[in-house]
Amino acid sequence: MGRALPGGLEKPSGISIDDQIVFKSFGSVEEHDAWVVESIKRNITEEGMQARDIMVIIPELQLLYAGTAVIREKLKKEKIFCHMVGEDNPQDEFWNGDSVAICNLFKARSNEAPMVYVIDAHTSFFSKFDAAKARNLLYSAMTRSKAWVRVSGFGKEMDSLVSEYERIKSKGFKLDFVYPTRHNVLRLVYREARDEPIVSDPLYLRKTLANTLESIRLGKVELDEDQYFRLKDWIERKEEYYNELRDRAEGCEEGSLEEDGGEDEGEGEGEGEDE
Repeated sequence: MGRALPGGLEKPSGISIDDQIVFKSFGSVEEHDAWVVESIKRNITEEGMQARDIMVIIPELQLLYAGTAVIREKLKKEKIFCHMVGEDNPQDEFWNGDSVAICNLFKARSNEAPMVYVIDAHTSFFSKFDAAKARNLLYSAMTRSKAWVRVSGFGKEMDSLVSEYERIKSKGFKLDFVYPTRHNVLRLVYREARDEPIVSDPLYLRKTLANTLESIRLGKVELDEDQYFRLKDWIERKEEYYNELRDRAEGCEEGSLEEDGGEDEGEGEGEGEDE
C-alpha cells in the first residue's frame, strides 16, 4: 500500500521519491530529445515496461507536433511504436495497442500511465502574464502518473524550474505562503468582476491581442516602462523557443532525407550488380 504525497501523487511501496519524481534540465533541445528517447528505450529494454505503460505529455497545445517531431522519429528508428493520441488512433480511444502515447494535456486528462514524461516543461516560465495557469497545467500533467514521472526541458528557464523543485523537496514538499485577509479577497473579487471579465475563447483573445499590438504600433496606446519590458522579454523568449523548435523540425527532415537517399543509393548499386 502506497502512502499519499502532496499534489495528488502516490508513492508506490519500495520506490524512493528520488526515483519516482525526476526533474532534468539540458543545455540544448538536441540533448533533451536524445535523453527522452534513450530513457524510454531503457524503460522497455531493461526495466520490463511495455510501450503502452508510457505516456509523453507536452503542456502547450500549440507545440504538440513540432515539439515531439524528433522524439517520434527517433523512437521509430529504435523500433518503438508510438502514436499521437486522436491522430493515429480512433478519436474515442487513448491507447493504440502496445504503443507509447504522445499527447497534449487536454488529451491526457482522465488517463494515466505508470511512467509519464512531461517534456518541454520550461515553457511554464514563459507565461509571465498567467503564471498560475501555466503551473496548473504542469501540475495536472504530473498527476497523470501512476508511479514515475520525468519532467524535462532545456535552457535557463528549466534550470530555474529544477531549482524550484529541489527547494520544495528539501522542505518535505510543504509550501509556505501568506493567507490574504478577507478584505483583500473581497477587493480582488470585486475588481475582477468589475474590470476584468473572464474570456476563455482563444480566437477572441488572439484577435484582441492583435488589435492591441496594432494600437501600440500606431501610437494610440502607450505602455509604461514595466509593461514594455515585460512584453519585450516575453516576445524574445517565445521567439528563441520557436527558433529552436524550427531547427529541431528541420533537423528531423534532413535526417529523413539522408536516410531515404541512402536507401536509393543502395538500390541503385544492387541493380548495377544484377546487370
